[in-house]
Amino acid sequence: MMLSEQQRKQYAHGIGALYVVLLVCGSFSLMYVPSTLFDPTSAAQTIQNIQSDQWLLRMGIVSVGFIFITELFVSALIYFLFRSVSPLLALTAAFARLGNAVMQGANLLALGGICILTSENTSSEWFEAHLQADNVMLLIQLNQFGELIWEMFFACHCVIVGVLIYKSGFMPKVLGALLSIAGIGYAVHGFGTMLYPAFEVLFDQAAVSAAIIGELPFMFWLLFKGVRLKAPLNSL
Repeated sequence: MMLSEQQRKQYAHGIGALYVVLLVCGSFSLMYVPSTLFDPTSAAQTIQNIQSDQWLLRMGIVSVGFIFITELFVSALIYFLFRSVSPLLALTAAFARLGNAVMQGANLLALGGICILTSENTSSEWFEAHLQADNVMLLIQLNQFGELIWEMFFACHCVIVGVLIYKSGFMPKVLGALLSIAGIGYAVHGFGTMLYPAFEVLFDQAAVSAAIIGELPFMFWLLFKGVRLKAPLNSL
């Protein structure tokens, strides 16, 4: 079965629409929720924040779940969109994004643990106050470390998709270059924060800059322009 030009554009528009879902859910669950509930300087304040608004934490967990599911569809669509350029690179990019999605799903376990430990239904006999605080902060750190791991998969994905865009001829080469630069920025943030945690704020700025420089133009192009293919894209 051969896809028409209109169908190919629909693939691109579909990815763009899913990127909007990722942007909204990611901003909420990865930025707003942690900045509102988690206080890295005080375990007691963190627990108090969560217990006073545990619904927000649960909404953050659900939001990450939506991200996980959305990433699965984006991975498949990315493969079908770019496999005519290079099947190997397209498959590698899809697997890298799937790895990112799997790690995000695994990260839900840490958030779920925080939710359980701070729940009113949790017996106070399970943990003394200081043990509860220590375990909550440990799970928060595990969640943050997990984010660095899935970010490495995502960095690899961005670099490869950037190369595919550059080679494709149906998207501006500058989009490919910017997305590859974004991938490098994510890699710098992930590896840099692991190796030099004292410079975490600096690496955070690199990640934000990477998203603005590379991902937003890619998302808007897919959403509003789609793709222009001269050669048909085969379908399974």
